[in-house]
Amino acid sequence: MKLPIRHIPLLPLLIPILLASCQLGDSQEDFEVQSAETRACRAGDVDVCIELCDQGDERACTRVPEEADCSSVTKADCRAGDTSACQCLCDAGDQPACDRITAPPVLDAELVYENDFESDWGVLDFQPCFEPYPFSFELDRSLARSGQQSARVENPGNQTNDTCSDTSDGKHRAEMAHGDRETRILYSQVGVDTWFGFSMFVPEDYPGVSPVGSIVTQLNGGKSGPEFEMIITGDATRLSFSQKSSDPGGQNGLNQSLGKVPLIKGRWVDFVILRRRSFAADGVTRIWMDGTIVVDEEGPNAVDYEGLGNAGTLRLKNGIYWGTADKGPSTFVLYFDSVKIATGPDGYDLVAPQ
Repeated sequence: MKLPIRHIPLLPLLIPILLASCQLGDSQEDFEVQSAETRACRAGDVDVCIELCDQGDERACTRVPEEADCSSVTKADCRAGDTSACQCLCDAGDQPACDRITAPPVLDAELVYENDFESDWGVLDFQPCFEPYPFSFELDRSLARSGQQSARVENPGNQTNDTCSDTSDGKHRAEMAHGDRETRILYSQVGVDTWFGFSMFVPEDYPGVSPVGSIVTQLNGGKSGPEFEMIITGDATRLSFSQKSSDPGGQNGLNQSLGKVPLIKGRWVDFVILRRRSFAADGVTRIWMDGTIVVDEEGPNAVDYEGLGNAGTLRLKNGIYWGTADKGPSTFVLYFDSVKIATGPDGYDLVAPQ
């Protein structure tokens, strides 16, 4: 028995499909253009996103970055790491702000400075002397941590202003400041892991004749004092560490002792220093001596030197420096070698003396 076949009228069903097909054919070219523009917007072309947003594409509007409000931006905001604030100031002609946003992003640890003193003095300044005075700085072949020679630094205890002391106030100084301006910008960044490595040799007869200690390594950005320092105590028995911090703007300065260790004489001692500069609790200062951690501190460790009227970049200095005290006829001598600086995560092996 065959079932009757019902005849269903097809024309009413086909008409909407045919109309849609015609409309699709008429606008196919526009559809393809919109797809290309959409893909460009999603790929990060902000100008295309703005065009689509102006045409009413709400998704494109979400991809258009908001314009920064520059009306209340301060230099302290930029120095604290606010990139949009730096961009506002840079657009207004502030070169230090431009330096902060043009520094390449740090993804992997990268060696940015190296000085082994093998062929010449490398890229550094002598402070306050700007040429190697024979009595203060010498490339020495009698001692070397690696290679054939090291940097010998000498500072007489009764040094006078007509030699290599700070002529403005009589302070005794014989220091090497490492790196050019571009390098100092890299190792002065806030929020970036920065690694400093070097070796130091303290002779057995290094004098201990005064209660006044000598700064032998420091990170300093201006006349407000070192942000970080290593000091041989006046009696030449210990090595002390300390740091300084401030708020963005240079206010509410804080001095912090990081402890002391026995001073090792008569052999090379290797140092690695990790610093993540910050005005807040996420700052890090960590120090290794001969591969052993002797300082591990978290918290604020950055000084806003620019806010205090200084240049704004740090200088890594090795040498011998103290104040105005006369330490008598004694002569102070140190040796430095294998100075390296790196930025980025896990940079220990890049800077550790070998």
